[in-house]
Amino acid sequence: MVLYNDLKALNDNIAAMEMPELAEKINKFAIGDAKFKNLPAPTEEQLLTANDLSAFSAMKGLAKRIQPKSLVHLSILNSTRVMQMFPLAEGVRVYSNIGTDGIDGSMSTFYGQASVTKEQCYLVIGDLSFFYDMNALWMPRIGPNVRILLLNNG
Repeated sequence: MVLYNDLKALNDNIAAMEMPELAEKINKFAIGDAKFKNLPAPTEEQLLTANDLSAFSAMKGLAKRIQPKSLVHLSILNSTRVMQMFPLAEGVRVYSNIGTDGIDGSMSTFYGQASVTKEQCYLVIGDLSFFYDMNALWMPRIGPNVRILLLNNG
């Protein structure tokens, strides 16, 4: 039910911005609403446009670029939900660390994971969480395997 409430709130915001087509798409694919549970998963074409600058678009682009046997750390609830919609390369390990309002030390957690592997490591992080945990950038054992996708979602 929480997911539907989040989508409902998002839909209300989008409707207020006079984007009725997107609001209608969100209504159609609201996962928590019982009458929509039997709908198939939405296609990329239904969710994305060519010029889309959304979390959907960012996750789609990242999912295509993640190398096999990489580590992905998602620290935004929306990115955790959206990433599940896109296929990933074989052997990709996905972790999620989501706390209260993004101030939870997710970058430090990610760097702890990245410091003990040579595999490519990707972090998806929001601006508030990034600035809150920015001192993690001073960790001495961070190698060239780290990639950060910083989303301005604040």
